[in-house]
Amino acid sequence: MSEIYNEEYYHSGCGPIPYEESEHWNKFFGMIAERIVSDLHPKRVLDAGCAMGYLVAALRDRGVEAYGLDISEYAISMVRDDIKPYCMVGTLTEKIPEELPKHFDLVVTIEVLEHLYAEDGQKAIANLCTLADTVLFSSTPDDFEERTHINVQQREYWARLFFEQGFVDDINYRPRYLTYHASLFRRSNNISRLVQDYERNIRMTEHEHIKSIAEWKKVVDDKETHIRNIEAHLHNSELAINEMTDLLRIEREEAAAKLAEEQGRLQREQEKFQKEREKARKELEQTKGELDHYMQHYHAAIGQREDLKMQLAEMQAAYNVISNAFFWKITKPFRVIVDLIKCPLRKIRFFRIVNKGVRCYKENGFRYTWRKVKNKIHHRQEYAETARKSLFTKAELEAQRQEKFPKDIKFSIVVPLFNTPEKFLREMIQSVIDQTYQNWELCMADGSDVKHGSVEKICRQYMKKDARIKFRKLEKNLGISENTNACLEMASGEYIGLFDHDDLLHPAALHEVMHAICEQNGDFIYTDENTFHEQPKDAFCPHFKPDYAPDTLRSYNYICHFSVFSKNLLDEVGWFRSEFDGSQDYDLILRLTEEAKRIVHIPEILYYWRAHSGSVAENVSEKPYTLDAAKKALAEHLERCHLRGHVEDSVIPSTYKIVYEIHSSPLVSIIIPNKDHIDELKKCIDSISNKTSYDNYEIIVVENNSTETQTFQYYQEVQKDKRIKIVNWEGIFNYSAINNYGVQKAASGEYVLLLNNDIEVITPDWIQEMLMFAQRKDVGAVGTMLYYPDNTVQHAGVILGIGGVGGHSHKYRGRGDYGYMSRMTIAQNLSAVTAACMMIPRHVWDKVDGLDESFAVAFNDVDLCMRIRKAGYLIVWTPYAELYHYESKSRGLEDTPEKKKRFEGEVLRFQNRWKKELAAGDPYYNPNLTLDREDFTING
Repeated sequence: MSEIYNEEYYHSGCGPIPYEESEHWNKFFGMIAERIVSDLHPKRVLDAGCAMGYLVAALRDRGVEAYGLDISEYAISMVRDDIKPYCMVGTLTEKIPEELPKHFDLVVTIEVLEHLYAEDGQKAIANLCTLADTVLFSSTPDDFEERTHINVQQREYWARLFFEQGFVDDINYRPRYLTYHASLFRRSNNISRLVQDYERNIRMTEHEHIKSIAEWKKVVDDKETHIRNIEAHLHNSELAINEMTDLLRIEREEAAAKLAEEQGRLQREQEKFQKEREKARKELEQTKGELDHYMQHYHAAIGQREDLKMQLAEMQAAYNVISNAFFWKITKPFRVIVDLIKCPLRKIRFFRIVNKGVRCYKENGFRYTWRKVKNKIHHRQEYAETARKSLFTKAELEAQRQEKFPKDIKFSIVVPLFNTPEKFLREMIQSVIDQTYQNWELCMADGSDVKHGSVEKICRQYMKKDARIKFRKLEKNLGISENTNACLEMASGEYIGLFDHDDLLHPAALHEVMHAICEQNGDFIYTDENTFHEQPKDAFCPHFKPDYAPDTLRSYNYICHFSVFSKNLLDEVGWFRSEFDGSQDYDLILRLTEEAKRIVHIPEILYYWRAHSGSVAENVSEKPYTLDAAKKALAEHLERCHLRGHVEDSVIPSTYKIVYEIHSSPLVSIIIPNKDHIDELKKCIDSISNKTSYDNYEIIVVENNSTETQTFQYYQEVQKDKRIKIVNWEGIFNYSAINNYGVQKAASGEYVLLLNNDIEVITPDWIQEMLMFAQRKDVGAVGTMLYYPDNTVQHAGVILGIGGVGGHSHKYRGRGDYGYMSRMTIAQNLSAVTAACMMIPRHVWDKVDGLDESFAVAFNDVDLCMRIRKAGYLIVWTPYAELYHYESKSRGLEDTPEKKKRFEGEVLRFQNRWKKELAAGDPYYNPNLTLDREDFTING
């Protein structure tokens, strides 16, 4: 009979998933093994009908002495190599092989006995009952279609056969994790206990039945009450319909009268249009004249350009005169001596810092340099304490070395070498050797020149000591990308880790990455990092990163180190490309994250980036070609993502601004709630009208219970501009309801722009800067940079969890400050932005039903953004749209009992609604950063 269970049977006869697909079955039997170990605690187990030994392997991986027996020679031949000694060919109807133990704590037989004739099944049960006092048993009661099933029976049939052997079903233990019809049979002569168990189960079942009847009776009563209410409602509706019919008749008559009036108005409008068209014709003729004038100026500019060329030629000639002058030539020895003195000074850190400061002053001016110095001094002590803090204790690191994982993954750490100093090289290699997770290989390709032969010598010394270290000497330096590709050619691991030749890994780096792979199925993983000069304990620039944020990544390569990714993912997107040398990691990370299925961020400092003379970590200006390569990588990324735009340098070197192309010129509806305060409203509207460079907008002022005469006078005056409408909201103050009313009642635009009445525009292209993001299909809301009147930051995005709900990022920082890790200077993804100035596509607004009116004053904007994100959209904050917000810094104090009660209710409502998200933490912040303040200081 064993020939039936051949390769074809296991490929197509065991359900929709072939038995050879080990990943699925390892996971399935791993779950069963986990429950067997935790529930039954057996030391020795026999899997009767073990097939390819997946359960035996899973149990042995968890420390159980497990064995397997199966009739199929083919199945046993496919058992995992290290498990084969414990799995044998044999039949359940005969005595088990001599090599197997004679008694077990537990026998497991899963979906086996339906394959035997009835008399053979009885023999098998009798045989199994001699091997253990406990049998975990399952046999399908309803699968008659499978051709090898010849004795399909209900559970009571098998219970009788086991009872004849002195075994009874443990009705207090239901192994549903196996199958819904599985049973646990135990050897027992205690009939009275069995009767007790059955009676107790009957009693509990009757109790549940009585309870269920009562619940159904209540449901029926509620439905009958509901029906009576509906009948009453229908009666009232009929009366209302009759009234409505009369009203409609009256309104129809009034509409006819209005139609006649409207026709007259249209006639007048047509006459007015004819006059305006004639006026436009005259203006066009005037414009043509101005164009001719500009053409004349254009030719003048061409002439100026030629003059400048001549001046340049004169300057070049003057330079040649100087360089050939007698004085310049005789001072050459002096200049050579000065250069010789400068070379050793560059190796001293103090002189490097001074030189760096002078260079920064020359390139960026005094204010930039002084601000940078102050920031470094301010954070030096805080960052030093962070560097000295141990991430794991020695005991924890030792425990990591002993930990077993459900997956067996090898990491290939690739390191391109080039003229690496001996100290840096040895420290780098040792940091890999010290990893607590030990299934790794270090792949190094050396492109060093002949003067640095020590690099090869050192690497080969380490190779002799540790077989996991691989080394290849390249015939010539191929450049950073091709040198790294040479490392990849040596790699045999399932995951690749990128490592620079002068940096260090934390001992737990691979261990933590392994957890991310096993627990979250990550195929692209990155960690936090710190920058150091001599040793990690002196690190001075911890980078606590956000989770994956595509717009933040387009602004700068914040992911950087330590990046680990699936080799399959790398093969899919392609290896390193030499045309991006200098920013080759940025190019690769962009391509990997575009296709990755699960990007995981580990918020722990597991990588140390060495800053030394000549490194990018010390000064990006050391390698200026990196900036051009980065912009090229971003441009190609935009093409792959079907986004039209171009890349510009941002305020800080190595940060970038994507200028997206705006499609057409859609109408933007600006919604401004207002009650009196005409001075503020006038300043707001004037700044929009006088400064805004975008033309296609409308302003909708939602009037809310104003009392001052001058307010309504201003309304009449301002409505002379056809782009401005006034609509009345007569309810009590409710910020959410007022904005919802304005959008629903009067907004015609494709985009809704919520704006407070105490806002003043600074940057003329503020609407374009928001619109370029809002037009993208993946963006649901866009926020801006808002300043107090004293030029300190009022809003640079919202961080979830600060103060229990959310707080404004970088609040009170000075205008022009760069913020934590340049985050005040770049467009980025955040969890929320303030509705004081927020643009939302109208279709997104409608999809999430606008603002929630249960948040009358506070947190309605944060709640809106959370619902937008839950609907699958991104929130973007841009620093390139700047406005003043004349909100007082003391505003927001809830100083009356009514306000305090309302505020506390809104806090509680938000915390209850978004409990899970608050507990998880803001994905665009970092758990190492404080929630007590809004300044990005470190927790602690």
